[in-house]
Amino acid sequence: LCVICLNDHGASDCPHKFKCKLCNGKHNTVIHVDGIKSHSCTSGGSVVLATAELDLLGESGEKKRVRVLIDQGSQVSLVSEAVVQHLRLNRRSNATVVEVIGGGQVKQNGSTILNFVSKYEGDKAFEAPAYILPKILTVLPEIYWPLPEDLRHLDLADSKYWRGGAVDVVLGA
Repeated sequence: LCVICLNDHGASDCPHKFKCKLCNGKHNTVIHVDGIKSHSCTSGGSVVLATAELDLLGESGEKKRVRVLIDQGSQVSLVSEAVVQHLRLNRRSNATVVEVIGGGQVKQNGSTILNFVSKYEGDKAFEAPAYILPKILTVLPEIYWPLPEDLRHLDLADSKYWRGGAVDVVLGA
């Protein structure tokens, strides 16, 4: 995984020249760690991204557990078309183009309001407007990063943070 554009190649092969907005290092702002000016990306290198498993509420009251990438550098939230169709979410049409990591542009399929509910209490917790994209990103790779012993008792936002898999929602700042 490239630490510059988060695509499936090494940083040395990345055509993009982005720098971290926080420290000007050679990595994406999404994976910034205080005190580190640059990251090296070698085969087998890994980065743990901020993910969470949240329940999303559909129009008919149906809940779907989704994997969310929390992106503090994003100005908008995004949701995959598959999730919108599965939950039959209301859609507003608009013709906005979303600029994505790497300087590319993606035509979105409208927008919707995401209603997240607590995994534990079931009450509506918060809502977020989101653009609908055909696909959020390529599959996150599986990593091996065991929790330190003194943290294993914690109930993590993404209990299977290490597993690879699709991201259904990007939750922007």
